[in-house]
Amino acid sequence: MNRFLTLPLARALVSAGVLGLSLAGCGGGGGSSPAPIGNVDVTAANQDTVARGSLVALQAGVLGGSAGVAGGGSALARAAFVPRKQIAAVQPPVDEACWISGSTRSVLDDRDNSGGPTVGDVATITYTDCVEVAGEVTNGSITATFTQIQTATLPATIAASISTTDLRTQTAHASVAAQGGFAMTLRIDSLSADSLRISVPSGFTLSITTPLYSDVVTLKAGYVLDAAYDGTALPPGGTIPGRTTTTASGPVESATAVGYVQLATLQPFVQYDVDAYPRSGLFQATGKTGTLRGTVLSSTQVQLDLDADGNGSYEASKIVAWTDFF
Repeated sequence: MNRFLTLPLARALVSAGVLGLSLAGCGGGGGSSPAPIGNVDVTAANQDTVARGSLVALQAGVLGGSAGVAGGGSALARAAFVPRKQIAAVQPPVDEACWISGSTRSVLDDRDNSGGPTVGDVATITYTDCVEVAGEVTNGSITATFTQIQTATLPATIAASISTTDLRTQTAHASVAAQGGFAMTLRIDSLSADSLRISVPSGFTLSITTPLYSDVVTLKAGYVLDAAYDGTALPPGGTIPGRTTTTASGPVESATAVGYVQLATLQPFVQYDVDAYPRSGLFQATGKTGTLRGTVLSSTQVQLDLDADGNGSYEASKIVAWTDFF
């Protein structure tokens, strides 16, 4: 899977799932509410920036391995799985070595003195030069306040309010810093199947720097992402299992675009663990004027179709490589 996006995105963006496209229904007497739009025009000049911000928001949910495995997921996903990891903590603080180098410290604030995680307790994991994927160094902390815990039987459910502090992942060529918070609900169906819902109440910001571009992408209030991971699913003709299916909807802001668009998945994004990028999926980014659609052609290419004047006719189309975005 794409290791650049395993950065703080996954670590703070709980990964996995299907975000339903939210379209308003018809009213009782005829007429309908307009679909939500953004506040920036989508044009030929900024379509690449809009596409990049949309794809960053969607890829934030990629689990890339079952919940809790080293290197699994984006910054968002990593943060979302903090509650699951802390459930197993016996006597915090617990210091653990990361898979390659560095360490994490887990602390549970047992507010009801029950001897284990319960609703209202607060778990914090701090990363210190933690390397769980070769070439990625993570620092910072993630805090989870539990709002629901049911782990006695399957399916198990863990829900929490997540916040991040100076959470950053650095590689030789890129960095991602995550700041803000979100609510997450993790459903554990089996050792190989999980689903995750992330909803952003006020804002979750990703500051991204790469050789290709730098931007600050913000998942604004109302953004929702659903991801589902199936650790047994095989890619067509493949032998290595693991598949994440993701949907999302809501406002996504780009500092470079100087505004936000309304993002929706018209078809789920499907990514196998063996692939760097999704193999299929369709998203739509709607601006104040103009709409951009992105169709995943393969794990190497995406087709962008632009309707700059918003008349429903896509007058410009081009095929770009996934690597042009990340």
